[in-house]
Order: sequence, then C-alpha cells, then structure tokens
Amino acid sequence: MLPRSRILVVEDEENARDALAEFLSYRGYLVETAANGLKALPKLGEFSPDLILTDLQMPGLDGFGLIRKVYEQDPERVIVVMSSLDRRKLSDPQVCARTAGYVTKPIDLDVLIQVIERAIAGTTHRHLS
Repeated sequence: MLPRSRILVVEDEENARDALAEFLSYRGYLVETAANGLKALPKLGEFSPDLILTDLQMPGLDGFGLIRKVYEQDPERVIVVMSSLDRRKLSDPQVCARTAGYVTKPIDLDVLIQVIERAIAGTTHRHLS
C-alpha cells in the first residue's frame, strides 16, 4: 500500500479551512491546517507536506509571501493556489506562475481533486525520472 500524500491547507477562513481539511481527509490525504502563512512556515518541517494548498489573501503573511518563502527554502515544493482573484489580475503573477495549479473560489471540489492529483502525480514522475 502506498503512503498517503500529506497536504497542508493554508486558509484564514476557519469554516473553509475545516471543510477543506475534512474533504481531503475523507479522500485519503493526511491533512494539517494553518490560518495564515506565518502559522504555516513551522509546519513545513514538522509535517513535511507533499503539497501546500494556500489562499492568497490572508492577514499576516499572505499567500504571495508564503509562496516566496517556501520557494526560497525549497524550489521543488509543490504548491496549489486557491483564490477568488482572477489569475490574470494578480498583483504578482510571477509568484503564482511557478505553482503547480490554481483553483478559483468558490471551489469546485471535483476540480480541486483533479488539480491536486495532477500536481502530486507530477512530483512523483519528476522524482522517478
């Protein structure tokens, strides 16, 4: 049996964060959560997620700042962005250009799972080749 992938959900809205964690856990993923980028950073080492699912607009360290810090530490880390912002109108589109996926809010859970599975499968193929 393959080990389950680990996902860190970074979302400031508690109800959305809890719902995503429950949904992903039900789908078989090991899930940790954080309310913003500052709370997510220590979990990178403690939880060692295979994928980070992050919102962009959060108090404290927002998603853009989190993505920059994560890629400074580990340029290969897999990140999927979720946001109500239109991807073409982002204030810093280059930050999100390196991410493995982008899901628009309100989130279609079927689309989210497809994006996550593709992102995780892509990292598996990268590490096998």
